[in-house]
Amino acid sequence: MRMRPLKLRLKGLNSYTEEQVIDFEKLTQRGLFGIFGPTGSGKSSILDAMTLALYGEISRGTREFINTDMDELFVSYEFEIGPKSDRKKYIVERHLRRDKTGKGCKTDRALLSDVSGGHRDVICEKVRDVDEKIKEIIGLSGDDFTRSVVLPQGKFSEFLKLKGLERRRMLERIFRLEKYGSKMTDRIRSYEKENRIKFDTVSGQLSRYDNITEDGLKEKMAKLNTLTSEIEKLKALKCELDKKYEEYKDIWDLQEELALYKKKLQELVDVKKQMDEKRRMLKYAKSAITVKPFADDINETSSKIKRSETRIPRIHREIADISKELEKIEKRYNDAYEKKEKELPGLIEKESKLKQAIEIHKEIENLESERQKLRNVYSEKINSINSLSKDIEDLLKDKKTAQDLVSTYEQRIDEIKVDPLYREKVSKLYETEKDYIDLSKKVEEKGKKIKELKESIQKLKREYAETIRDRDNIYKTISNLEQEKTELLSNCPGDNTTLLNKKDFLSEYKVKLNEALENDKKRDQFQKSFHDADKKKCDIALKIDELSRKLSEYNSAYENILKDIETGEKKNIAGMLAGQIKDGEPCPVCGSIHHPNIAEKIDSKLLDDKYKARDLLKEKIDKKTDILLSLKGDLAGAIKEENVVQEELKTVSQKLNGLNIEILKETFERYESEFEALKKSVEKWNQDKADIENKLIAGNKEKSSIDAREARLSEGLKRDGASLSEITGESDRLRERFNIVFQSYMKAKEELNVENIEMEIEKINGFSREENTLRKKIKSIGEKINLYEKKKEEIEIRRNDLSLDKAKIEESGKVKREVIDRDILKFNELSEGREPLSYREYVINLMERIKSEEAALKQELKVKRDEKQKMLDERISEEKNLRTLKELFDEQHEKLTHYLDEYGFEDAKDALNHIVAKDEMDALEGEIKSYDDGLNIALSNVNRVLKRLGQKSIDDEMWDGINKKRKESEYEIEERTKLMAGVQNEISNMKKELEEVNILSSEKKKIEHTLDLLNDLDNLTQANRFVEFVSTSRLKYIAIEASKRLKDITSGRYALELDDNCDFVMRDDFNGGVRRAVDTLSGGETFLTSLCLALALSSHIQLKGSAPLEFFFLDEGFGTLDNELLETVMTSLEKLRSDRLSIGIISHVEELKNRVPVKLIVTPARPGGGGTKVQIEYS
Repeated sequence: MRMRPLKLRLKGLNSYTEEQVIDFEKLTQRGLFGIFGPTGSGKSSILDAMTLALYGEISRGTREFINTDMDELFVSYEFEIGPKSDRKKYIVERHLRRDKTGKGCKTDRALLSDVSGGHRDVICEKVRDVDEKIKEIIGLSGDDFTRSVVLPQGKFSEFLKLKGLERRRMLERIFRLEKYGSKMTDRIRSYEKENRIKFDTVSGQLSRYDNITEDGLKEKMAKLNTLTSEIEKLKALKCELDKKYEEYKDIWDLQEELALYKKKLQELVDVKKQMDEKRRMLKYAKSAITVKPFADDINETSSKIKRSETRIPRIHREIADISKELEKIEKRYNDAYEKKEKELPGLIEKESKLKQAIEIHKEIENLESERQKLRNVYSEKINSINSLSKDIEDLLKDKKTAQDLVSTYEQRIDEIKVDPLYREKVSKLYETEKDYIDLSKKVEEKGKKIKELKESIQKLKREYAETIRDRDNIYKTISNLEQEKTELLSNCPGDNTTLLNKKDFLSEYKVKLNEALENDKKRDQFQKSFHDADKKKCDIALKIDELSRKLSEYNSAYENILKDIETGEKKNIAGMLAGQIKDGEPCPVCGSIHHPNIAEKIDSKLLDDKYKARDLLKEKIDKKTDILLSLKGDLAGAIKEENVVQEELKTVSQKLNGLNIEILKETFERYESEFEALKKSVEKWNQDKADIENKLIAGNKEKSSIDAREARLSEGLKRDGASLSEITGESDRLRERFNIVFQSYMKAKEELNVENIEMEIEKINGFSREENTLRKKIKSIGEKINLYEKKKEEIEIRRNDLSLDKAKIEESGKVKREVIDRDILKFNELSEGREPLSYREYVINLMERIKSEEAALKQELKVKRDEKQKMLDERISEEKNLRTLKELFDEQHEKLTHYLDEYGFEDAKDALNHIVAKDEMDALEGEIKSYDDGLNIALSNVNRVLKRLGQKSIDDEMWDGINKKRKESEYEIEERTKLMAGVQNEISNMKKELEEVNILSSEKKKIEHTLDLLNDLDNLTQANRFVEFVSTSRLKYIAIEASKRLKDITSGRYALELDDNCDFVMRDDFNGGVRRAVDTLSGGETFLTSLCLALALSSHIQLKGSAPLEFFFLDEGFGTLDNELLETVMTSLEKLRSDRLSIGIISHVEELKNRVPVKLIVTPARPGGGGTKVQIEYS
């Protein structure tokens, strides 16, 4: 899982006033790349932008990085991360704005998006969320990321040669090991003091339970067993009383229920005569409703017969008028048809010729246009040929000038060339001079450090004596407070556990009281619900009886309509068969050849009315059936609901048996008063105890502070003494080394006879830069000469191509002229000398007019014929319908007479007089149904209750005696239960206190063990021994990693090791494995070794992250390296790069540009020319 940069955008950061885009995919595609630009151009700002986008801050710690001419800053960084099988792409963006003071800035908006799938999915957009998510994805903090991506080579060159205390301090800074030194010692001692206070606290808590014993617990358990036995006997007695109560309770309830139902039955018997009269009225009203549809049908049929007899003569007159108009239209249509057949063929032929003439005319115009274009192209070709000839002459002159300039540059290169051996000696002298200056500064610094340490030791000794006096005073104060606390604990009235137990008992008793009150309320509610459910059940039963009666009437009417429909359909079939019989043919039904009374179809409208009445009645039956089923379901639900409520009522009554709510309330108030008194006593004791403990905590805190100060001062004295001894030794070794370096420096300076080494190096580097510049110019001129040759060849090819094109144009012009002449002759022949477009339009219009006249007359003739046929069909239908209506009238009159006789009416008028309004009839039905249902239910309930009672009964005196005995037994059980609860509470408290004693004893042992461990750790961390161990371990790991990389770069020759003193040495495996001190390494060897050390450190830092970086930057001054050493460095870097690791060089050295395949050129900001700009170049 690795992280690779893809793209960086920045605007408003330092000198970048305009948005710049850095494409790292292009920049890193060859593995090695460089960022070049003069000092102060903005190279480091690119790394700042990357860090700012990811972490919202830059490594240099400043907050003033927004350009002074702008108020806001924008950075966007796109990167790829993850294993090969699941790489993900992210874009992180930040907008920063200058704050109100103008000196700092704040993040205005942050956004992190996942762009892996080709589209942007926002992950988070709050600043804190983005910061946390970036750390989660990469696994590195901002500082670790910066130290991993930028490797400052010069620092590791210095680190390579450091020894002793200076190297250890540098390791502490690099690995941040300060937390394992004195800080860890202080933390261990602080933790030790905390555990000491815990130990004293636990010991004090244990002293409170001196009176808690196992024997006391056994006595309480014996008392509890006695009470339990007494309660069991009382419960057995109460159980017998409860059985007797339940046995007689049902009888008592049934007796009350029977009295209620008998009263209701007598009320219904009193109104029976009135209900019989209403039944008679309802019967005649329903019979009249049955007769009414037949009277209405016969009246409607009579009206239809009269209308049909009026319409038949009118249809005869309309048929005669239509026949006359039809004869006239047929004559006009025949004339138009003959004209169309005679003139249309000639017009069609003429239109075709005119259309051909128009096409030929267009072709002539196109050919003339093409000839004119050819003339224009021909002129252009002639001009281009002349221009190209002149260009060839100019190119030959430029080539001669460039060749002369190359000769001049090559001559100058020979003049300024420097001997490589001389260059190397001067470079070594320069390095020696730097060591000499550096060592002189260090010798001076060591002297100052020794003086400071001596003064510090004297000061620490004075502070240590004062701390010892303070320690003795605070120990005495703490001892007095602990004695006061012991006396207070011996007079404890009870603790919070006692209060909690009392409160729990009170809460349980309150729950019992509330439960009794709630059950009493529920009993009233269930009694009301039972009566409501019984009424609901009766109402539903009445509705079911009424609906069943109506449904029976609907089914009867439905059967009658089905019979009428069947009769009508048979008549229709007979009429259809009769219409197909011819004279002399036998009847398919009876076989006779004589047909005196041929059957005819009945009116389809009458049959449709029957169908509609059938469907309407069927719909009513379905609806009533659904309602009936629903009501039966409701009745079952009501019965179930009544049973459930009765069961609930029984359950609640059982729970309230023998409970006296008033006694429960009085007992609760007494317990509550006792609890409040105990609570006040415990609170006062706790307050006194808390005051003493607070004083003890303050005293122990001050004691811990004094102990920590004593330990710190003691450790400081030891540390400074050790440091003084160590630094004094290092100062002596530095002086010896300084003398050696000084002698070497003076000898080399005298040998080379150079007064100012920096000026000499600058002069040599100037010659190198000039040589590189001249070689670039020669290369550039050579490319121009090649370009001149290439251009000359291209121009000659183009000139030849133009000559060929000119000849082709001349030939094409002649061919087009001949085609135009032939087309003009044919055009004149086809157009008859007239303008073809207008003449063709005239011919087309004439053809359309002839066609439209014939079509219009044809359509008119068809419409009139259809109209006549329609009238004939209507006449036949109307005559047939009249015969059917007369037959129907006879059938309907016969049915009406039948129903009047059946229901006892004199005539139709008498039947209509007995009709009652629907609302009034429904009211009568409902009233009768309600009465019948109520009577049936009352009889059913009386019989049901009598059956359940049988021969059983109970009087009031016997019932009251049973209830009284039950309450007395409940009171006795309750009193003994209270006593048992108190004993159980005491036993529970004793068990909890015994458990607390065991827990505190275990905790005391754990604290003693922890104190022993902390004492051992304190001894281990003294005098920075642990820091030295950690730093040495880290150094060994880095040395192994750096050695592995060094062997890869040098093809297995060099390796880096640590000697017995943990100093770096170089092993040369090509020279028998000989080991050399790093002070003896050449400039190139030092560079390679430092580079490997830097890479090893970067890998070590990245071990904390989840995604190792696939790139890093070398920030190193390459100005002192000659061409040969530069070649060695570049070769080494080429070996390091791979498809998973890209290396970037940050430099302002011009000579290095030509050695890097891909470069990011940073152009500094210029007045009036915008801000810093970047662009990618390739070598």
